[in-house]
Amino acid sequence: MGASPHWRARIGRAVAVCATTMAMAVVGLFGSASAASTPRPQAQPGASSEFAAMAEPCPEGYLCVWEGPAGQGSRVDFYYCQFVNVHDYGLTGVGSYINNQTTGTVSTFQGPPAPGEPWVNQYTSTAFDFSDSSHGYRTYGIQVC
Repeated sequence: MGASPHWRARIGRAVAVCATTMAMAVVGLFGSASAASTPRPQAQPGASSEFAAMAEPCPEGYLCVWEGPAGQGSRVDFYYCQFVNVHDYGLTGVGSYINNQTTGTVSTFQGPPAPGEPWVNQYTSTAFDFSDSSHGYRTYGIQVC
């Protein structure tokens, strides 16, 4: 007896999350050597801090944001639909993210085009989605869903 369409969709999503997490871990391990990395407290002894950061899955329903590129640095997970300033959560900006919210949910990333200028919408993310970089933007705010 085959799996129901509901379970097939959930299994497919789980496979996509695992594949994306592993792809971002590879980018973290072999990406730019000049990128600074802040080890996460949960890193296992002897493990690369970048791999440890990306090996932790982004829970279903959440937007997971890292301070650095390729999942490096501090991470904050957002669940509720709200506007957030990442500075309020201890991040200096958005460096990478995994959008594992409900399929089709859109989050909007915001920040100033240049220091001192008003914030503008910079880019959006429609779940399921991920980015291993900030695309050169100064991104400090997120309208989570």
